Amino acid sequence: MIVESRRDADGIRTIALNRPPANAINYDMMHAVKAAFIEASEDWETRVVVLESTSEKFFSAGMDVKEERPSSATLPPAIPHYGMQLGREVFRVMHECKVPVIAKVRGIAVGAGFLYACLADFAIASENARFGQFEIKVGAVGGAGMLRRMMSEQAMRYLTWTADLVPVSDLVALGAGIRVVSDDRLDAEVDRVARIIAARPANVTRHSKYSFNQSEPFRPVDAYDVEQLHTLALAVGHNLT
Repeated sequence: MIVESRRDADGIRTIALNRPPANAINYDMMHAVKAAFIEASEDWETRVVVLESTSEKFFSAGMDVKEERPSSATLPPAIPHYGMQLGREVFRVMHECKVPVIAKVRGIAVGAGFLYACLADFAIASENARFGQFEIKVGAVGGAGMLRRMMSEQAMRYLTWTADLVPVSDLVALGAGIRVVSDDRLDAEVDRVARIIAARPANVTRHSKYSFNQSEPFRPVDAYDVEQLHTLALAVGHNLT
């Protein structure tokens, strides 16, 4: 199964990315991630979500740039850029998930995989985790609104324009609000925090999540909509003058 979703008796739902070897995100995975988060939102027995990877080396390597994209001739006229729309839908259901989401990051998280961690309510990472924002390498604009949830404006711009792959310790030094633990403690620490949240009354947790999202100054996926307009402009060769 490309995305595994299971809920335990205490209401902790684990959503695990499972596309070896690197969890490169293709269309099937995007559909599966979207479905898993919709299920989590609508299931009142789900109290908290832990987003993780089945791989020790990769949380996610980002979008699968090698996979062939659907031909525009096969798509409805209203969706000429299928992958862009689907990507936005996935980001939105993750951000708008009605329960708290913890990203448990072990290994490498880059591109859209990094953004998945940014869209979680918070991340707990292994000290060996590494992160990178690589969109600029493929001539795309995107992710600033999501990165801003985790770090300062200047740190976001540095990571975006350098496209460096940085250890989590550097990310924390740049102001990222990530809880870092040793690799051998990661599973236990995420479980501990998830059980604290799962023990809260479900209606209180869901109301607090909704209020947090509604009060964010510029909602991160709305920012992504603006960024994708610039990616489209680049694709058709439009230059700013």
